[in-house]
Amino acid sequence: MVSKLIKSVLAELLLELEGLEEVQKFKRLEQLIFADLDLKEQVELFHNISKQMTNAKELGLENAYLEYQKEYQKLLVSFEENVILQMYLDASEDIKDILNLITEVIEKEINNKLNE
Repeated sequence: MVSKLIKSVLAELLLELEGLEEVQKFKRLEQLIFADLDLKEQVELFHNISKQMTNAKELGLENAYLEYQKEYQKLLVSFEENVILQMYLDASEDIKDILNLITEVIEKEINNKLNE
């Protein structure tokens, strides 16, 4: 019973998210980027380096982390030179902020219910 309720609430939440202007903007930018092989490769490289940097930090590999951080910063600078890529990064941050807010609200509500 609970899992059906959770699935229903999640489906409703996903529908709401799909309708947000920020999500629509992100999808349009993503389509533009994936239609251009060079831009797509830059974004994929950016995501890969970001993941490697995070992994190196979590594993305590300071030298590797610093190297990935340098590459990451170089890519950020190159993204700032391209309007579409900069808009994509901004839209990604907007989506991340929305998801963080949703997570905070869910956690708060669960904690409130557990403390009743």
